[in-house]
Amino acid sequence: MKLAFPLFSAALALGTISSEDTSQITEETRIWTPDTTARIEFNLVEGALTESWSIPVDGEGNYLPNQYYRVYVTAPEGYSIRARIADNVDIEDAGLGGVCDQDAAIFYNGPDGNFELARLCGAIANPMDVVGTRSDMTLVFKSNENVIVKTGMSVTFTAFSEPPNNLAWNSVQNAFEDIKSLVFDGHDHKRDHIQDRKAKHFQNIFSRFTWMGEHNKMPGDCSVMADVGEEADFVPPVVDENAPCDTIANFVAALRSFHYTYVCMDGIDTSVNKRMIPAKTKAMLKRQEDFLTNQKFHAMGCLLAP
Repeated sequence: MKLAFPLFSAALALGTISSEDTSQITEETRIWTPDTTARIEFNLVEGALTESWSIPVDGEGNYLPNQYYRVYVTAPEGYSIRARIADNVDIEDAGLGGVCDQDAAIFYNGPDGNFELARLCGAIANPMDVVGTRSDMTLVFKSNENVIVKTGMSVTFTAFSEPPNNLAWNSVQNAFEDIKSLVFDGHDHKRDHIQDRKAKHFQNIFSRFTWMGEHNKMPGDCSVMADVGEEADFVPPVVDENAPCDTIANFVAALRSFHYTYVCMDGIDTSVNKRMIPAKTKAMLKRQEDFLTNQKFHAMGCLLAP
């Protein structure tokens, strides 16, 4: 809960705020006022692949309370975006929940509300870069209505080109995020503990294959490939919101083609990481494909009505 709300409640109890005033106090207007939202857009293009932005400050060098800034950055196809944050971030400390629920700078992989990459608050001396996997990124900065304000932060957005193997893995990772939103997060009206368990199970399934992204190389850069695929053998996943079950099957097929095309087995101790042995990986992919598509549609919720 925000700091100002207990103060407001105390003031009401003391009679310094009339009960009639409470009709105008809502969770949304109390914390962030929609009409103060500032929308900033940067379109990074060839020859101009860098843009910088700082949280606006007053004459004393502090950002203002009750602000909402949305910075949306786009890059050319085949590029990803890196946000390099200047040293000495200074934002209000985390609230009672300890999760930056007061003032915060939030980075999203794509539009705001999409996969959250990082959430910053407090004093940070050497912040890490925030790197996305899409050709767009959003930074949202929100300050609440209390008087605790700081000097803020500055960030530089840079678009960088990705080699085909990284682009391929990014497309798999992005499709996974989209599927979770389509199948689970998009059905909030049906959310219950069973639905949450399905979403967690889907996350666990994908986590079994995330090592592929760490061991991907271009064909020819590795002496021991998972198979003998060529770059053209990779089939990127396609997310179709009108066909969630087909989308899941397509996603597993994309994972299979990525493994066939790009996974490098050099340096992998398969005596320890037995699931990374090509034959075992293929068998696991087949089992998960059968589970997600052919055998138990309802187990993953892919037939839920919108």
